[in-house]
Amino acid sequence: MARPWFGARPPASPRRAIACFALSLLAGCSQAPLDVPASLGSLNGRARLEGVYTDQSGITLRLSGAGGEHVTRTDTTGMFAFSEIPAGTYSLSA
Repeated sequence: MARPWFGARPPASPRRAIACFALSLLAGCSQAPLDVPASLGSLNGRARLEGVYTDQSGITLRLSGAGGEHVTRTDTTGMFAFSEIPAGTYSLSA
């Protein structure tokens, strides 16, 4: 009986194809992973002093946690913003 692939490569078995694919994936994984920068976030809002209904400026806010301590002050309407804060758990104090 003549073989239809005579003179050419025989078709690869499914197991052989899977093994070759797995080896190529492993070869691609042998390189060192890329350094991924830590994600940064922001926090903003409005702070109000109880009993004060006019100027809300100058309230000092501290954000303390694993990413260190960050300090900001409110504007005349009490608005504040923290930016470029590393991911983590923080405590906010005024």
